[in-house]
Amino acid sequence: MSQDNFGSPPGAAKMPTLRKPIRPFFNPGGGSGAGGSSTETENTAPLSSDPSPTHKMPTLRKPIKPFFNPDTPVETEDSGEAIFTLAIFSFLMFSVPIAVFFYVQDYMVTNEFDEMSSIFAPVLGAIIAVNLIIVLYVIRALQVERRGQ
Repeated sequence: MSQDNFGSPPGAAKMPTLRKPIRPFFNPGGGSGAGGSSTETENTAPLSSDPSPTHKMPTLRKPIKPFFNPDTPVETEDSGEAIFTLAIFSFLMFSVPIAVFFYVQDYMVTNEFDEMSSIFAPVLGAIIAVNLIIVLYVIRALQVERRGQ
């Protein structure tokens, strides 16, 4: 008493399957793989050693670029220098406005300025510090662009 269709009764009709047979990605034998027929080779690489194959498999490898290229001119900015400059200016944008805010606030409270000035001056100092850092970053970018020309 064999059971077909995984647990269905022996007299029940078989359910049709919608799955196609799985074909191997690479067809090393050239003949029938798991897919069945040998005519399904339109997506596989040719097996002959012909130097000019009719169909070529795409490669997933990218060309390797050297880290240090001595042929590049010294005046241009490389990616390492650009990332270092971005890291420096990001650190400045994070730390300088906070330091200016607390330094000015401490100065205003220590010298007993009125309450409105003690609130307004530190915020204004932090805003000015942020704008100065942005101006310095733009000047640096213009210098690098001028060097590249």
